[in-house]
Amino acid sequence: MVQRFETKSFLHISKDWANPVTRGSIEEYPIRTSCVGEAYHAKKRTKLIPPELAAPMWADGGKHYFVGKIAQLTDGQLVVLRSWYRHESQGEVYADAWEVVHYSAVCLRLHHCDRYSSVLFCTSGIDKLFFAGRVPAEVLHGAHPLRDIAQGRRMYTSFIKLWGDDVSGNRSKQYNAHTNVYFTHANLPHHLLSQQYHIKFASTSQYASSGEQFDAVIDDTSGDNTWHTAYDCAAQEEIMLRIVPEVLPADNPQQSASCSHVGLHGNYPCRRCQFGGTELERETDQGYEQHFTPGTPRTATETLNAINEQLRAAALGVASTVTKLQTRSGVKDSLAEHWIQKLLVLAREKQQTQIKNPSTRDPRLNGRRIINPLHPGIHYSALLDVPSLDVHRDTPVELLHTYLLGVEKYTWYHIHQAWSDVQKETFATRLQSSSLDGLSLPALRASWMLQHPNNLIGKHLKALQQLTIFHLDESLCDHLAFDLCKATGELGALLWFHEIEDETEYKDDLNILIGNVLDVWSVIDPQRIFVKLKLHILLHILEDIENHGPGIHNGTENFKSNNGVFRNSSVLSNHLAPSRDIAKSLAVMESHKHVVSGGWWTLDDGSHVRAGSKVRQYFQDPHIQNQLGLTRTEDTPGRAPSIHLKPSETLTWICTQVPLPTPSSTWFGCKHVVSHHGDRCYIGSWVFISYKVSPPHTRSTTAVGRITHILTPADASATGDRVVLRQYTIPNSRHPHFGMPELRREPDAQASILVAATDVLFIVNVQHNCRDSGCMASGRRIVRQERQESQITAPKIEHKDDAMYILNTHALHHAALLRKALPRSLTKPIPYLTDRAAEHARVTAALHATHDTRRRKDAAAREARKAKASAAGKGTTERGTVEKGVGEKGTTENGAQGLVENGTDGEGKEI
Repeated sequence: MVQRFETKSFLHISKDWANPVTRGSIEEYPIRTSCVGEAYHAKKRTKLIPPELAAPMWADGGKHYFVGKIAQLTDGQLVVLRSWYRHESQGEVYADAWEVVHYSAVCLRLHHCDRYSSVLFCTSGIDKLFFAGRVPAEVLHGAHPLRDIAQGRRMYTSFIKLWGDDVSGNRSKQYNAHTNVYFTHANLPHHLLSQQYHIKFASTSQYASSGEQFDAVIDDTSGDNTWHTAYDCAAQEEIMLRIVPEVLPADNPQQSASCSHVGLHGNYPCRRCQFGGTELERETDQGYEQHFTPGTPRTATETLNAINEQLRAAALGVASTVTKLQTRSGVKDSLAEHWIQKLLVLAREKQQTQIKNPSTRDPRLNGRRIINPLHPGIHYSALLDVPSLDVHRDTPVELLHTYLLGVEKYTWYHIHQAWSDVQKETFATRLQSSSLDGLSLPALRASWMLQHPNNLIGKHLKALQQLTIFHLDESLCDHLAFDLCKATGELGALLWFHEIEDETEYKDDLNILIGNVLDVWSVIDPQRIFVKLKLHILLHILEDIENHGPGIHNGTENFKSNNGVFRNSSVLSNHLAPSRDIAKSLAVMESHKHVVSGGWWTLDDGSHVRAGSKVRQYFQDPHIQNQLGLTRTEDTPGRAPSIHLKPSETLTWICTQVPLPTPSSTWFGCKHVVSHHGDRCYIGSWVFISYKVSPPHTRSTTAVGRITHILTPADASATGDRVVLRQYTIPNSRHPHFGMPELRREPDAQASILVAATDVLFIVNVQHNCRDSGCMASGRRIVRQERQESQITAPKIEHKDDAMYILNTHALHHAALLRKALPRSLTKPIPYLTDRAAEHARVTAALHATHDTRRRKDAAAREARKAKASAAGKGTTERGTVEKGVGEKGTTENGAQGLVENGTDGEGKEI
């Protein structure tokens, strides 16, 4: 059944190549680097995708070099090009090639080598060369097939991230269901893709599912629609562009649907691997252990074979066989399911008329088996046939729904569910007194969070993940709950890495921390591992990081941010053809955004133009850019902006308690300084610094401290912005309770140090060590309402000293930088269990005993209900037989009819 909906052409991604805002950030080639921070650094783009798909050619002016063809170096050496890549962003382009060695026997032998691309130039007479032995499949004979398509133009590949989900088209609480599909240009860096400006609308429908809309995407980007003409504003020439889906970020139900998977409630609930089985199978030692490790990976080919098997079974008219196949494999394609239901009905009709009934039986069908070919997008999901996409591997774990709304939410519920009102009030007071500096969190509403502890969303759970551990003690939880909170917080900080320098070490650490979370849960409640499948799905993030880069880059929050723009178009549509009206209005918005930002477009005569200077100047207004969803920072790292605390007052070295560079100089106090990594650091912020040790000012050292003054010169006698810090030391051991580094202010140490503003590296979050200091809720704070102080007060924690603090390693902001600055001994994960297999076997035995007891009780209850129903039905049946005169014959006929409808004959045999 075909659903009608309008789509916005995917060709508008070509506007990114014609827009100076985005063109300079587009990465045309994969980047091979040890530091993985983007999708084009990861394994899929650099190794798994065929080189001719990732980057088919490189252009040296008017000379084009295609993958798979022979070229010649400046020294005369012949090579066969295998792939094009870079070592750094926007850097030099390199070629991976085979070296061709000539022998007197008129043959060529190929060896692998790496060559710098800029020394290549084409050679003639390639068709006359022969190869000894087996020629690699990547080596092409004759003219490259893409040259006829290119017609002298450069050829590039634009990868996209496809997202689909259900969204309400109303602003009110009344739900107006729409299924939307958005996408982003995956050749751009993540810091741009996280902005609304770069989110592009594809289609919406009140009737078509996301899978049907994805099929339309594949149809628009494959076959005769593979290559499209675009304009490259950097090269000032036309290019050929190919659009390739690379990854499918979404929540877990949507990703299961994209994978043609039955979902989290099936016997085989994992879309990524073959993990699963019946309840009895999963209760065994081997079955329970598979919850803690990824299983055999699923592949798109295996899924497609399972769908074909289901369709063949449906063609025989046996519904029970189809159900068994779906249960046994965990594969259930929504598009194929439509045809399965049709086939079941049609097969029964055909079996009666053409096989069983002698008078109407078709003799041509005797001994013959008819198999018609299946077509993607018609009989099954077209995503299963995309060469660049493996739906199981390329539906990465999404941290919002799997970690925050999964693992962290389970932890939070386990901690608070038994609290009394007094305990909730105690925790709310402690939580509200937390320091948020360096966390990138909005203001806390701790009282509201504890009044509605089961209605929290992502931003609340993100705050709890980073702060809960500092406010738990024996009066609020036992040691196992504290261990769970500690393990969950450590895992969250590592998952939020934006850049991975040592991938092997990072994956080893992550594997330990995921194992710790699962192990603590198995000790607390073995059943939780059994029923909460997100705990198992989290294991697959290790593979996702290897294939797609840091897990935080596969989030969906950036796509959801575009829903507000969609709702505006939905509300203002005519509601007669909403998918068309919404697509048109959003296309107009996209065109407006492209024009005002200086993008080029093509006129009817083939020429390329852009808006005038006055229009482009209009776009330079930061407020206009913000309205269009483009965020640009104006902060300069290492500078203290001229925002003075008290413009009429100046400071001298006596006020700062440290010797200034020029004792007689005067300084203004500033509100904040911008760190090397772009943080706004205020007075009272904790920062890491790197400065030259004096004397002799040749060796740099890294230190941590708290800012007391931020200074900028008030006269010409001094130059350069300065920062005064109160220095703290970090012991070589972790805190025994929190497992985090401590910060201590030694009495005999220098109280404050003076550094240049450029020495400030990054901001960190630090919490006071209230546990060891004995801080109590003895103070009162004024509650602010409508940004004004009210007469209402609330309790607050009063810190008893300023000498003991804890460096928050659960913080998400700058988690990677913090671990890089600290000694490895202070951050290396520690396994929770020393003998995991033995502990898992113990909890498996307990779980099996618990389930056996439950099954016996359920069986006894069922037998009791059956006996009661039989006793009550016996009298009813006897009375009904006398009144209606229906005997056993009538019952048998009805039963036979029911068997036929279920795909069996009167003897219970399958038809």
